[in-house]
Amino acid sequence: MSNKWRGMCPICSKTFSTGLTESEMLNHIGATMDCPSCNALLKLNEDLTCSDFGEELVSIYHDMGLDVSKAHAQNSYIDL
Repeated sequence: MSNKWRGMCPICSKTFSTGLTESEMLNHIGATMDCPSCNALLKLNEDLTCSDFGEELVSIYHDMGLDVSKAHAQNSYIDL
C-alpha cells in the first residue's frame, strides 16, 4: 500500500494532503495548487516537495526584462 502524500507549504510551513498517494502525485509534477492554510500558489517539484510558484514567476518575468510584484505575476498572463 502506498503512502498518502503530504506536502509542506514553504510560505506558512503548514503541512497538508491532497488525498493522493505519493505514486499518484508523481503524475502531477509541475502542477500548481493553492495552500489550504495561506492560499499561496505552490508548484509540485520532482522530489514531491512544494515551492513558491509566485516567486518562480517573478524570476521568470525578471529574466524577460519585466519587473513585477509577486501578486501581479500570479494574476497575469504575458503573451510573447
